[in-house]
Amino acid sequence: PILQAILGGRFDRLSIAVVPWDLSAFNAAMEQTDIAVIPYDESISYSGRSPVRLIQAAWRGRLPISEDVEGYPEFARFGVLHRSIVDGIAWAIGNPDEAAGQLAALQRHVAETHRPQALARTWMHALSHAYAGFCEGRR
Repeated sequence: PILQAILGGRFDRLSIAVVPWDLSAFNAAMEQTDIAVIPYDESISYSGRSPVRLIQAAWRGRLPISEDVEGYPEFARFGVLHRSIVDGIAWAIGNPDEAAGQLAALQRHVAETHRPQALARTWMHALSHAYAGFCEGRR
């Protein structure tokens, strides 16, 4: 239904390539796109869901569009989460300057919060609290 809506004439200057989710396909697709569509299907279990694809798209300067609003609350303020992918693409195409500004803000956020040093601090904090709780429980 998403592709039908997109290809139904609403976006006449848009070309679409659907690639399977694997690392090599993702990397190749990122080199050839301006918008990275990150679909979400609530009927599929996403245990361990993470924002990795969204972050990788932003690092590469590609605007990620996702309809998984609940799964990525950290990114809600950057205009990349929409009720539908079609709405997200329409917004990006209709507001190119705002979309570019949101991508730039997202890239700054990712650089501050998802670079290796920041992630290491987050994990060290979480693990030290878990260890302290473990030690407290053994007393």
